[in-house]
Amino acid sequence: MKTSLFYYTGTGNSLWTARMLAEEISDAEIIPISNTSGDPIVSGAEAIGMIFPVHIWGLPRRVIAFVDALEQNGSRYYFAVAVNAGQVAATLMQLKKRMQARGLSLFAGFAVECIFTWYWVADLCHNEGIPFVLGHALYMKAIHGGKAKNDKIDSHKIAALLRGGMIPMSYVYPEKMRATRDLMRRRNHLMRKRSGLYAHIQNTNSQYNLPDSFGCLAVPKNRNGIIEQFEHPSVQESITADMEIIRSYDVILSQLEKSIINMAIHHDPVSYALLQTIPGVGKIIALIILYEVENIRRFACVQDFASYSRLVKCAKESNGKKCSSGDSKIGNGHLKWAFSEAASFFANNSDQAKKFLDRSTKKHGKSKALSILAHKLGRAVYFMLKNKEAFNQNKLLNL
Repeated sequence: MKTSLFYYTGTGNSLWTARMLAEEISDAEIIPISNTSGDPIVSGAEAIGMIFPVHIWGLPRRVIAFVDALEQNGSRYYFAVAVNAGQVAATLMQLKKRMQARGLSLFAGFAVECIFTWYWVADLCHNEGIPFVLGHALYMKAIHGGKAKNDKIDSHKIAALLRGGMIPMSYVYPEKMRATRDLMRRRNHLMRKRSGLYAHIQNTNSQYNLPDSFGCLAVPKNRNGIIEQFEHPSVQESITADMEIIRSYDVILSQLEKSIINMAIHHDPVSYALLQTIPGVGKIIALIILYEVENIRRFACVQDFASYSRLVKCAKESNGKKCSSGDSKIGNGHLKWAFSEAASFFANNSDQAKKFLDRSTKKHGKSKALSILAHKLGRAVYFMLKNKEAFNQNKLLNL
């Protein structure tokens, strides 16, 4: 199906959006919305998309003139994208009424609250060519929270937010890499379960005040002879159970990691290789960042990426007074963990990074110094993935 994407832009955001859409839509052409002379706008495309910014919570005058000049073809598929950081107010409703007055129809859109069951709805809408909007669950709870709550009330409030352009949108992760991302998250969950078993064995050592330390239990050779160091049979049985489960986890995690690495090489080998150019960042952290980010161009600027990765605090201010930061769960906790770990490994594998961390520690303390380094790494990763460049330590540390 041939598609014509008509865009009107002032700062370039609408043009960028049109280009991104053209990459996803087969047989699509990009056409600027220029000053119309009053002559009908004729297009041989089966579908027409209109991409434009929101001007004072409404349609730009040039877009209104464009709609008024469109040839009347009721069988054509029309859709629109209003670019304004998600706050489109009643702009799309205004466009819909304007088109209805000329006998044209703007296709329907859907809004779904961001819970774990949205995958199949998003895939169905994508396959049928239906616009899909995913609402951010935490933000929506803050906006439409009320005394009574049920499915009927929720549906009405979601529809009202969508119609008014006030629905806080979440990213609709594409189907291509989504299952592998979930598999990676499952791998991390099992890894933490195994770490809990390590901790239980080490704590049992402390409970019975054994003379020798067990060392790092992640190294298989350090697990030899541990059971025999405990005298009581029940304690031995408890540690044996832990060891059996750990061995099972070792096999499962090894298989999962091998499978995910093969998928990463298939999905985005360049980005996967670039992430591993950071000293201390190995296969696992690179995989987490790769699959949690998916497409770095979905972030308009590096500040948005840092905020999404929980690398900056949420600012709260009223009447010139700053309050303590809150909303710590807004953002991606997986990326927060990955960058925190990357900062520690980076400092351990780079002398220059270690010196930077020592200077920051003297000024801010250990915890904040690591957060500063993690923030710097997050910003570096944004530009690495965006510009397809390897890691540059000198630029990061201003050497």
